[in-house]
Amino acid sequence: MVRRRARSAVLLLALLGPALVACTDDPTPQIADPTPTASTSAPEPTTSTSPSPAPLTPEETVRAWFTAWSLALVSGDTVMVRELSSVRCASCIRLVKKVESVYDRGARYDTDGWRTRRLTPAPEQSDSPIYVMQVVQGERTLLDASGQVVDVAAAQRVPMRMTLEKVDAQWVVANLEILT
Repeated sequence: MVRRRARSAVLLLALLGPALVACTDDPTPQIADPTPTASTSAPEPTTSTSPSPAPLTPEETVRAWFTAWSLALVSGDTVMVRELSSVRCASCIRLVKKVESVYDRGARYDTDGWRTRRLTPAPEQSDSPIYVMQVVQGERTLLDASGQVVDVAAAQRVPMRMTLEKVDAQWVVANLEILT
């Protein structure tokens, strides 16, 4: 899904770029004649020649989830995190709801987000991929609706394990847990 959106954005820019560059300082707009003309043939159906993007690998899914989570922390937009999370991922849902609650009341976070370090497949593999990693959680400042500092959490490194599952041919996060 992340690749699909990125590729769609690049494709959109590629298609619209020439049109945007072609704009001139010409003050008279070129407007087509609004009178209808008779058409003698049916329009040709259009087909896409671009291949659909390949699903993310399990490791790419882990990295995409943390990128989406970091974006959610600073923007309040949790759509991508939800798309990369299983509906059964209780820890994912708790995190998402916490961010949505903060932004719904007009507050916001100031943070560099979370980054993975030493991402490796877990020794206890099952049918679903499991990864262990160090997660660097950047310093996080909670600001209220007026921009006043409410809370500051120091940066920290947290060992985590992430279990994935396949849903509709796409890997998603099924469980995110802190290791002690």
